[in-house]
Amino acid sequence: MKNAVKVSVSLFCILLMATPVLAGDVSLSVAASLKEVINELSDDYAKKHPGLTFKKNYGASGALAKQIENGAPADIFISANTEWMDYMKTKKLADEKSIDVLTYNVLVFAGKPDLKISSLQEIVTLEKVAIGSPKSVPAGEYAMQAFKKAGIDKQLDKKLVMAKDVRECLMYAERGEVDGAFVYRTDALQAKQAKILFTVPQELYSRVIYPMSLTVTESSVWNWEHGVEPEQHYNPNIIKFLGYIPFDCPDDTVGRLAWYKRAMGMNLDQLGEIMGRDPEQLSDWLSGRHNPFRKNREKIELFLKNQKSFPLPEIK
Repeated sequence: MKNAVKVSVSLFCILLMATPVLAGDVSLSVAASLKEVINELSDDYAKKHPGLTFKKNYGASGALAKQIENGAPADIFISANTEWMDYMKTKKLADEKSIDVLTYNVLVFAGKPDLKISSLQEIVTLEKVAIGSPKSVPAGEYAMQAFKKAGIDKQLDKKLVMAKDVRECLMYAERGEVDGAFVYRTDALQAKQAKILFTVPQELYSRVIYPMSLTVTESSVWNWEHGVEPEQHYNPNIIKFLGYIPFDCPDDTVGRLAWYKRAMGMNLDQLGEIMGRDPEQLSDWLSGRHNPFRKNREKIELFLKNQKSFPLPEIK
């Protein structure tokens, strides 16, 4: 997990830089199992960017998604599975272009250090086993997948104790209120009174993926309505929602290229990639530092003419 997170630090930082923050506040809604990781990443980022404040909300992925749907402030959402990110997309609360995978995890069984259990089949001999509620806690859903594939779900039916999230699940095990709990490895490593007894075979459940995205919340829309310019990557979704492009297209070639870039929500690297041009050259043209020669202007017009996403008006 540590190595996976290190690989994804840049993704987390890129998402933060794209967040439309107001008064230096960034609201994070994050799956409870990532608490330590996100605390570390956000603290480190805040040290390098004085004046930035993180407001963190940890919990079950499903509960967080429902909170955001009901108006809870959130600039970034990090789920413990793809299902709740898909739910956010369906509700048009997640910026689809910003969705990426932050990291991965594995499911383990943690319990009393003296408990003689070393495989999934042996847990049917226990009296009480804690899992996160499968309706809102991905770890609980993964655990149920494993029980069914292993053919022991019926035997465990009356032994399961449901928790609101993985942290509560682990707490039950640490307090001795259950014999053990199915949690993520990252959570189990934080335990002081319980230890990892075995890792659930990966072939028994879907891979644990943590997708993250920017959110499109009521607070973001309120900011836009009161004069805060939307981040450019939001433009295509705003245009799709409105049914028209809310800014005029200039008559000159470079102005039309800038218009297209803005409407498509692209940065210079993205525009340069689809045009086959150096982003620095595009920057010179769009900033007015240099004017493209006639041959380049013709190539720009040909490029714009061939774009079907947003048809441009003809030059008068």
